[in-house]
Amino acid sequence: MPLNLLIADDHAVVRHGVSLLLREMIPAATLSQAYDYDTLTAALKKGFVDLVICDINMPGCDGFHVIDDLRSIQPDVRILIFSAYREDLYAPRYLQAGANGYLHKDGDNDQIRKAVLTVLQDGRYMSDAVKEKLLHKALGAHKQTSDNPLDLLSQREMEVARLLLRGLGLLEISNALKLHIATVSTYKKRIYEKVQVASLPELIAVFRNHAGSLE
Repeated sequence: MPLNLLIADDHAVVRHGVSLLLREMIPAATLSQAYDYDTLTAALKKGFVDLVICDINMPGCDGFHVIDDLRSIQPDVRILIFSAYREDLYAPRYLQAGANGYLHKDGDNDQIRKAVLTVLQDGRYMSDAVKEKLLHKALGAHKQTSDNPLDLLSQREMEVARLLLRGLGLLEISNALKLHIATVSTYKKRIYEKVQVASLPELIAVFRNHAGSLE
């Protein structure tokens, strides 16, 4: 039975390029595409998918909960995150949230092939750099060796921070993440304390310096 592969990215050129590579790798595979959260979930509801290759900066994809959302539709689907976000900061978080792999968009075709085949065959892909970081964390050395203040943020705090950076207010974040507004306010306070900032412009500066992106 042919594999069913789904490419989810809001840029048509990325979907097209990945589709060409997958067609070359696995000629018999059935390929489909999604361009935002709604079309992604609709595709999973429509039929079985073996692997989703998914960007995390699409409309509607605003947090780590996306992994659980996709698995609530298809529990066995394998998810390879394909993102321009800094690998050292985001890969461990998405892997811990349940993704099967994380690949940076700077990777060449050989890296993409390796990641896709590894996830399909072994169920888990991560670069050597991410393996090293997770090992340090497991050994309790992470906080002593990291100089990135964003590493101190929890998964939920990172989600809230990313929405703050998009200019959302507390009520909007409360609605997006389905949290009480007081809880969002508490997360905001913790974020500011952990990264030692007192305002949104200062938080923006920290993300520019340590995440390479305002998201």
